[in-house]
Amino acid sequence: MQFKEGTTVYTNDGEKVGDIERFILDPRGQQIIGLVVREGFLFTTDKVIPVNMVRTADAEKVVLYATVGDPESFPEFEEVHYVTPDTSDLSEEYTATNNFPLYYYPPYASAPGWYGGGFPHPETVSPQVPVKERNIPAGTVPIKEGANVISRDGEHVGDVERVFTDSKSDEITHFAIAQGLLFKEEKLLPSIWVETAREDEVHLAVGSKTLEKLGDF
Repeated sequence: MQFKEGTTVYTNDGEKVGDIERFILDPRGQQIIGLVVREGFLFTTDKVIPVNMVRTADAEKVVLYATVGDPESFPEFEEVHYVTPDTSDLSEEYTATNNFPLYYYPPYASAPGWYGGGFPHPETVSPQVPVKERNIPAGTVPIKEGANVISRDGEHVGDVERVFTDSKSDEITHFAIAQGLLFKEEKLLPSIWVETAREDEVHLAVGSKTLEKLGDF
């Protein structure tokens, strides 16, 4: 199978789900374990689709085993929750120098000048910090579309465009790269040449001289 950035993903019954935004790789096992599909069509947020839910995949489209009623069951790629500090952990100096938002109880019928009456009752609220968590296994890498591919001698040789996998094992066999400073045409790199992978960069164990020997894909 091959997975290409921007390829549209469909359910088993032909409904459009969204487009591939990232590939989730397990560098330890040289495997692709899932896809991040950007919001749109059936998804209201970016979702993670396990690779074992993919029935077929080529450069034109990806088809899932799932039907139209299933897509929202996939986990969100990023979820946000808020951490509220315990007030006992906040120093007096910090509290005094930060203007926390004030919430007011609505005035109820009672004598003016009393809290709950003519004057609203102020209640300070501790600052909350949003924390993002990703629903992907530890140790895996969600490679962005167009991630830079860097040769061993530091040359930007291209950008990740496609990932090819063995349909039985889901092991990555090749990367297709294109539009780098060194190569203008698409090149096919064996996955064993990849040394490390990060979200926005893939580093190779071979130099640009070796890569120049590759023919166009």
